[in-house]
Formats: sequence, C-alpha cells, structure tokens
Amino acid sequence: MAAPIEALPSTEQGVYRFKTNLMMAGGWQLSLGAKVQGETGTIENKLVLKAVP
Repeated sequence: MAAPIEALPSTEQGVYRFKTNLMMAGGWQLSLGAKVQGETGTIENKLVLKAVP
C-alpha cells in the first residue's frame, strides 16, 4: 500500500517534518531521496516503521 505525504514547515535547519494517514496498522517503509549540493547522483535510504492502532 502507499499513503500520500504532506510536507510541514519546520523551525529547525536540517529537520524535515511530514504528515500522513497510515490507513492500516502494521509495517510501513518510508523511502527517502536527497540531492546533495556538489555531489553527483541521489542519496537514497529507507526507514522501516510499525504503525499501531
């Protein structure tokens, strides 16, 4: 399953906030990607989390 993510404002540099509605309890994976100034390619990683009711 997939869930849309809404970016939220942050007051701290380097802190990124978001909001989503996980429709089901259980395991979820958030895939992240970033471009770093001065570097070629994209840095990618995954965050695995568990949603509980």
